[in-house]
Amino acid sequence: MKKTLSIVLILSVLFCMVLSVSGCGSSADYPAPLDAYRAYCDGEDVVGKTVDFTVNDSNAIGRIFFGATPDFSSSVELYVTDNSAEKLEEGDSATLKISSVETSLAEVDFYGTIVD
Repeated sequence: MKKTLSIVLILSVLFCMVLSVSGCGSSADYPAPLDAYRAYCDGEDVVGKTVDFTVNDSNAIGRIFFGATPDFSSSVELYVTDNSAEKLEEGDSATLKISSVETSLAEVDFYGTIVD
């Protein structure tokens, strides 16, 4: 009985460690802006979802990410709609919660706020 209880306890501890290391429940809906772009183009509602990205642009209008689609037919841009963009520098990793999407002929812009 003690041996069975010990095994169950050890397995429970290992299970909890695996969950905490894998970050279960803490990842963004989209691991990269191009994944959000693909989902949007496939008709998925991306508003309210989150996307992980690395800051590669910083300007006065809040653009914090700029990238091109693999076929270079469109650009994908992320904009911050509040003052949290001021805290970010190029190379920082962050998560954006999408609040709106705007499209033009060759551009898809995701607007949102940074998630802590």
